[in-house]
Amino acid sequence: MFTGGSSQVASDLEHRKADFHVLCETSAGLRDAFTRNRVIAARACQRATRVRADAKHLRGELFHVELPRAPAAGGVARRLLDVHLGTELAEELADAKTVVSELVNNAVLHGRGAIRLRVSRRRGRIRIDVADEGNDATIRAGNAETLHGLGIVDALSLAWGAHAGSTHVWAELAISAPASG
Repeated sequence: MFTGGSSQVASDLEHRKADFHVLCETSAGLRDAFTRNRVIAARACQRATRVRADAKHLRGELFHVELPRAPAAGGVARRLLDVHLGTELAEELADAKTVVSELVNNAVLHGRGAIRLRVSRRRGRIRIDVADEGNDATIRAGNAETLHGLGIVDALSLAWGAHAGSTHVWAELAISAPASG
């Protein structure tokens, strides 16, 4: 039970109102600061995205994506090649699609974790890189005469290989369309 007088109650009520107004003003100030910071962060992200896109263009990167670890991954990779290269590389597109399918399907069947596909173009070549999160895979062409597995990649590519200690496989194919860089 309250034992103070009415003036004490009025005084406490005024202090609480003042505290409430301070909290509201502080809350509004924090909300405004948060909104300003969010806008600044969004602009910084947009600038960073433009810088990354410019850097990719300068080094000839056409696209870099993470593919689903699913049987459909090879088809997704082929469609991406169609989108990014279909109008420019009609003659070489079939070989590039075969190579990307083989590399991506191998990653689905034998790899682990996320599958990343990077395609770049420079100096009359297209480079296809496929990597997953596995490690120290034994990668070999096998019998190129049978045209199975990486033998297909070997037959269609100018060069191909794997980075030591990883499941990062790459292949380069010749292209006739002019390339930047």
